[in-house]
Amino acid sequence: MKTITMRVLVRFLCVAILSVLSHQAMAWAAIAVDGYHGVRGGWSYDYPDAYGAQQRALNECGSGCMLLGWIETGCIAFSVDRYPSSSVIGMATSYNRDQAQNMALQICRSNGGSDCIVRVWACN
Repeated sequence: MKTITMRVLVRFLCVAILSVLSHQAMAWAAIAVDGYHGVRGGWSYDYPDAYGAQQRALNECGSGCMLLGWIETGCIAFSVDRYPSSSVIGMATSYNRDQAQNMALQICRSNGGSDCIVRVWACN
């Protein structure tokens, strides 16, 4: 009887652990801006679905904003060249903020940007 109880307990624990591991919560993040040279930006993080994250980023940014991107896990960053007539941008994703921002800046510069800055970023 004790052996059967122990087997049942071990199976229950294994199923419980696998269930937790396979149902880890995924969170979504999104970013939006009012234009490459605008002043407004919006972001969201830790949303249970992409749509909710996108809507929050757009709402945070305000009227006339455009959604730039969204990511399920990690960080997303968007950079622009501050030169007034430039349309050079950079966008990158990574598992940490610094790396996403640095990659976005590198992409902006490699596309010809001379004065690139990060406009908006978000991480989960």
